Amino acid sequence: MKTIFSWGMLLLSAVLVLISHPPAAGRHFRVRRGTATAKTVTGTGWHHCGDRQAGRARQENSSMNPADRSNHARDRPAQEVAAALYKLVVEQLPDAVIVSDRHGVIETWNRAAETLFGFAAGEAIGQSLDIIIPERFRQAHWEAFHQAVANGRTRLGSQVRTTRSTHKQGHKMYVDLSFGLVTDASGTVVGATAVARDCTARFEADKALRKRVAELEAGTS
Repeated sequence: MKTIFSWGMLLLSAVLVLISHPPAAGRHFRVRRGTATAKTVTGTGWHHCGDRQAGRARQENSSMNPADRSNHARDRPAQEVAAALYKLVVEQLPDAVIVSDRHGVIETWNRAAETLFGFAAGEAIGQSLDIIIPERFRQAHWEAFHQAVANGRTRLGSQVRTTRSTHKQGHKMYVDLSFGLVTDASGTVVGATAVARDCTARFEADKALRKRVAELEAGTS
């Protein structure tokens, strides 16, 4: 189960790169887990709506030869469809998906994250990851986060770990968390991705079982 969860994280992270950081033409992004590069996505230079982008697109288009302009025009609808599909995939995944920039500011927050942590996307996006990290764990979290950003790799690699988290309503919860870094072609970290799922019931059941086993062992000694 953990292996499937981890590899799902790798593939999803590549999708999130396109959503959170639409690439310029020919630009490459990589998603890293530990010291390994998991996925490479090559940009094709599509533009979003807006006067500045539209003007840039017209300028680029005018500098192309007729054959290139024709290919570019054919590619754009496919690129727009792909981008829309990526967003739908992330929104409809059953696991919480969170993307932050290299400073830990939330940029992507899907529906499952809303359900899991209680914060609506509009409340979470633009906020620090601190909103879901218990206060007493924040210092350790940020030390590890900034070290990973500086080194370009995570300490635990592709491992899925169980960790404490905080719900909007303030109650304690446990999540299985998979974490990865997003780097550009130069190796510079541009963000971080995380996929989480609730494991509170399992964690509490395991804790109760360990306690019961310890009591039985103490009674027979």
